[in-house]
Amino acid sequence: MADGEQTAMDGAVTSDLAEPGVKTKGFILIDTKSGMCLDVRGAAEKDDASRLYTIARDTIGESANGVVEYRDMRILLRRERNCLVGIYTDLPASEA
Repeated sequence: MADGEQTAMDGAVTSDLAEPGVKTKGFILIDTKSGMCLDVRGAAEKDDASRLYTIARDTIGESANGVVEYRDMRILLRRERNCLVGIYTDLPASEA
């Protein structure tokens, strides 16, 4: 992973996207030009990249942040430079 991509992931993970008390289950890093998966960790799967890329393109567009529910998890999406970062979290108990 290039330094800029690592910085994008670190920045999104430490940002205010995550709510207090929400358990992070995984991360995905997607190239915003190609939709290609650059890195995954935890519950994230490489195959999620194309779906999340399409969802982000069609729903959050050029906005910096968005939230989707996918595979029984909430995924917080954030655009950072040329990357789309997805932070996988549990669904709140009231929605699970």
